[in-house]
Amino acid sequence: ASMGGQRTHIESGSYSVVRGMNAVLGFVKDREDHSFEWGPFIEAGWGNYTSHLDNGIRGDGDTKYFGSGIMARKKLGDNYLEGSIRGGRASYDYHSNELVGSADATVNGTDTPSPSIQGSSGMVEVGYTINTSDTVGIDLGVQGWIGKRRGLVGSGSVKFKF
Repeated sequence: ASMGGQRTHIESGSYSVVRGMNAVLGFVKDREDHSFEWGPFIEAGWGNYTSHLDNGIRGDGDTKYFGSGIMARKKLGDNYLEGSIRGGRASYDYHSNELVGSADATVNGTDTPSPSIQGSSGMVEVGYTINTSDTVGIDLGVQGWIGKRRGLVGSGSVKFKF
């Protein structure tokens, strides 16, 4: 089990600031030589965000998600390579100081698709583990995202074994 928090600045021409918390509960199966581990998990998260558009409009909202997946981690000495496949449901509540509604458009009388954040993403993480004792470890990593969510994220965690 783990819990975490984040504050992320996302550039998209304009920018958004996302703050949130998440929790993960899972089970891990480890090889006897500890070189490979995998397992299923469930996760949940909640947070809020503020979007600042180039034209000065500010929008605020809340988000929450729940999902499940399977992860795998290959240990390479003090380094590791990790990946996961996830599925779930996210909900968003958005309100703007200037605009409320959907973005619809037509070109030569033909409807164009409305903007959407619906889609799939994949993540690969590369990192370094520092074992400070038999019961405490520190992981530092960089995540690369592909798909609907794109970019790099730095991460750090402390693991307690008991």
